Amino acid sequence: MNWNKFFTGTADHGDYGNEEETETENDEDITDSTETVSTDKKSHFLGMHFHKLSHNDLPQQCIKLAFLIINITTLIAGIVGIVTSIWIFTDNRIMTRLIDQRFHVTSLLFISFIESLVSSLGIVGVLRRRRKFLNIYALCYLTFLCIIFISAIMSFWIFEEITKRIQFDMNTAIEGYHSSSWSREAWDNTHRYLKCCGVKSVMDWAKYHVEIPTSCCSRSIGECLQMTEAVAYKSGCLKNAILLLKSHIHTISISVLLIFLTILMSFVLVLCILARMKRQD
Repeated sequence: MNWNKFFTGTADHGDYGNEEETETENDEDITDSTETVSTDKKSHFLGMHFHKLSHNDLPQQCIKLAFLIINITTLIAGIVGIVTSIWIFTDNRIMTRLIDQRFHVTSLLFISFIESLVSSLGIVGVLRRRRKFLNIYALCYLTFLCIIFISAIMSFWIFEEITKRIQFDMNTAIEGYHSSSWSREAWDNTHRYLKCCGVKSVMDWAKYHVEIPTSCCSRSIGECLQMTEAVAYKSGCLKNAILLLKSHIHTISISVLLIFLTILMSFVLVLCILARMKRQD
């Protein structure tokens, strides 16, 4: 301490200045530390680093979220397909139509079951981080892409085979119309559904020496007490069945395209997830 300045009453401004500067620096340090703690609390909220999430983890989280949304939607669609297929199988009026209905419904049931199973595998694989499940999922979806591609190339051949199968079933059923209750019910349901008679025309019944069924009636019941060619449907059921299939081609094509794009997107997403898992390991 400077005694001359003390007795003369001169203040030591330098010391006070140093003390004030020290206090100011301390206050600034406290403020900075408080802000740092506050910032750390914000950045560590719920155990997540938001500044890191926004740059590194956000794209990966978006990929996982998109993958889960697609597969949950696919799982629900598969369950709906399974329920619908089982319901159609139990409806004899639909299943006995001679338009190869059993093949279509069986295909829908099989595809829906596989679709639900593989989607469940993908969901569990992402949520549980099971790389083995995701590898199986990717392999299955790659197989689906190949099957769709091959089916698209062979679509004309497949359509011809379906047409031949329908014609064979109709020819077989027309022979046993009176001897088999199933054939009779199948033809009656087909006549009423497609508004037709016979395979190619009403004349087919005469070829097999079978009377024209009353289900071929195109007029009122009173006029069809005596079935003749005049009161029967003119067009054959094979032609109407083919026209029915062709009318659904655009719907089927759009559905297959959407399924292909969904499978392709899921396949790309699962490859991204597997690549990220490999880097983290």
